[in-house]
Amino acid sequence: MLASTIPRDYQQVLAEAMAKGCTLSEAEAEIIGVTHAEVGAYLLGLWGFSNNIIEVLLYHHQPTKAPVHPFNALTAVYIANMLYNRRACTSNEAEDLWMYEDEYLKVFNVDNKIPLWRKMCLERPGMKRSQEEASK
Repeated sequence: MLASTIPRDYQQVLAEAMAKGCTLSEAEAEIIGVTHAEVGAYLLGLWGFSNNIIEVLLYHHQPTKAPVHPFNALTAVYIANMLYNRRACTSNEAEDLWMYEDEYLKVFNVDNKIPLWRKMCLERPGMKRSQEEASK
């Protein structure tokens, strides 16, 4: 949505994320003043989706900011998103990237399952990114 409606600004977001090594959400917030998660959640609200669905989208990068913290769809989407985005990382890199939400995952006693889930994802055809794709 952001890339198609404000392409020049979004090119700047992509360049900023690459240059600083930050996430797209961080670059979006800095340059545009809003993230793709916030825009998506707003649109879902306009379209009449339930608060549960809206919160999944809004907090899928930062689940600890959600007002309620049960193991729910948000937790599952967060874990799936992290596994997908980390599929080209080495084992050590992936572990380092999980640290910032480690306490969130420990609450549900799933932090110890991440290496197994990651391995299962990497074994599925089409889930492992090529080195060329990972370097883009």
